[in-house]
Amino acid sequence: MAIAYTRLIPALLLTCTALPASAEALFRLAYDHGGDELAVAYSNGTSDSIRAGTGLTLALGARLWLQEGMSMDMTVGYKFDTVVATNGELDWSIIPIDMILHSQVQNLHLGLGLTYHIDPELTGTGAASHINYDFDNSMGLVMEAGIELVPNNVLGLRFTNIDYTTVSGTEVDADSVGFYWQAQF
Repeated sequence: MAIAYTRLIPALLLTCTALPASAEALFRLAYDHGGDELAVAYSNGTSDSIRAGTGLTLALGARLWLQEGMSMDMTVGYKFDTVVATNGELDWSIIPIDMILHSQVQNLHLGLGLTYHIDPELTGTGAASHINYDFDNSMGLVMEAGIELVPNNVLGLRFTNIDYTTVSGTEVDADSVGFYWQAQF
């Protein structure tokens, strides 16, 4: 499926080559949930798991205004999830790079773009120290819908369609749904 997404890259890059009317820095905070279960930790009779699409993302980037109501958001972030048990810990981390074309009509923002995940990695400590999974870099699709509640602050929902592949060739579904808050300045 990633091969089909690569056809979108030239269109997105050509869109970015138009001289932007203006540019703004942006900060994004997001939480996504979904994907296949990668590992489970047990502690005091309860369990918690790490899922391939789940995590908190902190990202910085730029919004390039291409024309009235049309912008391109480009961000680099850090996505992570941690499960702590009494005898060990599981850590899941990814570096997502997003390039999302947005259309804005009044306060409504609709976005479609690509996400490229670098170095997806699951590691464990303590009783989970035998867990150390590295996944290949992967490209996926992102769709967003948000509303600008106050100027330069957008709150929205997002869907990510992406799969990861282990070095041994096992494919893992990392599709997720989530919400985000973004501030431009």
